Amino acid sequence: EPEVSFGVEGSFHRHFCTPYEGERLWGRVVATYLRGDLIFCEGEHRGEPRGRVLRKL
Repeated sequence: EPEVSFGVEGSFHRHFCTPYEGERLWGRVVATYLRGDLIFCEGEHRGEPRGRVLRKL
């Protein structure tokens, strides 16, 4: 894998701040599984959203 510079514009974080901003990294995420189901592959989300709102106590 080529070396790349990390930036928040290419990530799926909700927050704009990350400790990896500008870092030189190797490799990339190709797929992500949640409980055995493919939810992200080659830069695209797969399936229906499964998140839920958590209320403050």
